[in-house]
Amino acid sequence: MDKRLKLLLVEDSVADAEIDALTLESGGLKVDAKRVETELDYLMALRDEPDLILSDHSMPSFDALRALKILREQGRDTPFIVVSGRIGEAAAVDLMKAGANDYVRKDELARLAPAVRRELTEAENRRRARTTADKLRVQERTLDTLMNNLPGMVYRLRADGDAWRLDFVSAGSQALTGYDTAALTGGGGFDFNRLLYDDAEPSRQRELWEQLESAGHFTLEHQILCASGDVKWVWHRGAAVRDHFGRTLYVEGFMADVTSHKVDQEKLDYLAHHDVLTGLSNRAVFEEQLSRSLGRVKRHFQNVTLLFIDLDNFKEINDSWGHQSGDAVLRTIADRLTESSRKGDIVARLGGDEFAIVMDDNEKTEDVADVVPRILEEIAQPFKWQGREHTVTASIGIAVYPVDGEDVTTLVRNADAAMYAAKEGGRNTFRFFAKKMNDRAKSMVVMRNALHKALRQEELELQFQPEVWLSDRRIAAVESLVRWKRSRGRLMTAEHFIPFAEDAGVVAAIDHWVMRQVCRQASAWSEAGVPFERLAFNLSAQALSDPKVAKFLEAGMVEFGVDPEWLEIEITETTIMRDMISTRITLEKIADMGVRLTLDDFGKGYSSLNYLRLFPIRRLKIDRDFIKELPWKGEDVQICRAILAMADSLHIEVVAEGIEKPEQATFLHHAGCEAGQGYLFALPLSAAECEQLLREGHCAIDPSRAPLTAADDERKRLHL
Repeated sequence: MDKRLKLLLVEDSVADAEIDALTLESGGLKVDAKRVETELDYLMALRDEPDLILSDHSMPSFDALRALKILREQGRDTPFIVVSGRIGEAAAVDLMKAGANDYVRKDELARLAPAVRRELTEAENRRRARTTADKLRVQERTLDTLMNNLPGMVYRLRADGDAWRLDFVSAGSQALTGYDTAALTGGGGFDFNRLLYDDAEPSRQRELWEQLESAGHFTLEHQILCASGDVKWVWHRGAAVRDHFGRTLYVEGFMADVTSHKVDQEKLDYLAHHDVLTGLSNRAVFEEQLSRSLGRVKRHFQNVTLLFIDLDNFKEINDSWGHQSGDAVLRTIADRLTESSRKGDIVARLGGDEFAIVMDDNEKTEDVADVVPRILEEIAQPFKWQGREHTVTASIGIAVYPVDGEDVTTLVRNADAAMYAAKEGGRNTFRFFAKKMNDRAKSMVVMRNALHKALRQEELELQFQPEVWLSDRRIAAVESLVRWKRSRGRLMTAEHFIPFAEDAGVVAAIDHWVMRQVCRQASAWSEAGVPFERLAFNLSAQALSDPKVAKFLEAGMVEFGVDPEWLEIEITETTIMRDMISTRITLEKIADMGVRLTLDDFGKGYSSLNYLRLFPIRRLKIDRDFIKELPWKGEDVQICRAILAMADSLHIEVVAEGIEKPEQATFLHHAGCEAGQGYLFALPLSAAECEQLLREGHCAIDPSRAPLTAADDERKRLHL
């Protein structure tokens, strides 16, 4: 009652209205009063929503009964008190029936303030009751909506002897169980135990009731039996409602269908343990199973044999026929390995085209030697895919526990080493692990670590060897050669460390280093006015199969301001064979940039002539193996003449590499070879030494050194 009340006085007497207001003020009520005496003014005043209305019984054009009816017709619960002189009993009854809250005579105004306080309090109570009722109705509607749309089953159970019967279920129970609500709650209630699927997991049902008994609540995942006979997985939570004596009156709970989640979880579990493509165990499961096998046979002093299987030339299938064909090959090989292995053997796909078989309880090594050829024969059987016939072979490395290793890591590493020995032995064969393979594997690890360190600590450098015109010994071009500075100033040539770099995964970094250094050197010589025609360099097979290498080279040329005509890339047939399709794309991009391409070691392979047709080759280098016996070995003489004649007809320049003796240079010049390279003219030089030679413009043969075997001089220089 502390706030000021908006008081509406329906009174034709100004004096009586003021008396009413003053009476309330003297009674401790604060009011802001407004007086009206016509129906129109009354309607306008109601818009201000007064807290209290005091009305005279009758006025010349208006009366309390009319004012009251208007108020109640608008649905307002505003306290309405009639303040008037004496009125008849019938009029008073009519007013009370119409909804008047009280009647106070004008000669009894002492009752007015208490009556107003009472009616205002009751009005506030009614307002609060209405608010509470409205909230309850909203909550009931929300609950009804939730119950009708909840994707699950809300229920209440009551005890009936040994049974628990459904007393209430939500609308979602039919979708979950297949029973309609009437079937579940009618006829005394459905026995809840009939819903619990007890054929598969009776222990879960016992756990449910035991948890309810001991803790008064439970949360479980279990199966239910639906009306259709289907079985579903549900997430189930329930709690007991107990009296003050601790006796269970009801069980209330909720069940939600989690069948799809369970199926998805099973799929995830399968994917976590199996190779998706072949269905075999994956590497993680294989290592776990191998570890268990080792532990089992260790207790019984038996052997475990590990077969490490790698397909031969699998990459060519992917490159030539596409990955779908490659996937078909892998699935076929997986099936054949499973069929050719013994019951109980572990067959796994380790990744890519690598597989493994674990054979435990084998008696003798000879038995394995009998089994493995049959596996190789089974793998090599032709099969058809999309109308094409494919044939795949494999190389298998074999390691035996405990002789070749007593733990998973060692056994796998040694089987892998044996597999590489099988590949080096001609492929489509197998090798047992031997200690020397392990020594080689350790050496490879040491070399890999050293190469990573070499890149970090800038231990690589470039040397340069000129190519000369055989007619006058003028320098025709310069080949850059990457060297690795080892301890005590020793230098290692690329042919000795690049294979390790490829295996260690750092060959790409070395290629990028070479390209930048070549561009930097070409730019430096150009700015210094050093005359040079071209600066050649080699790239690995991995670089040439990378579609980004052309962009990297272009970026280096832009960075150092290098003209593409200053550069030349030398490639070998072996490099091209690794990935012919990708290499061709890369080389065409490089040729389009204006960089010259040379085919190195020409004649050493079987398809060199075909490469001259397929690739944008402008120069070729005759392999040194055909040069070293010239001019005395007739077969080499004929081969060199044939190469020179073929190159002349194709308008391709020819360089002979590996020239060490004057007789070789003389023969080649007269046979039509334009340029040569070798220790006869110059050893690989530092940048400063090569710059001096370039400024001189030619390589004069040193008579004191020419008759010597220059290879010995180079080995001495490199400390090899």
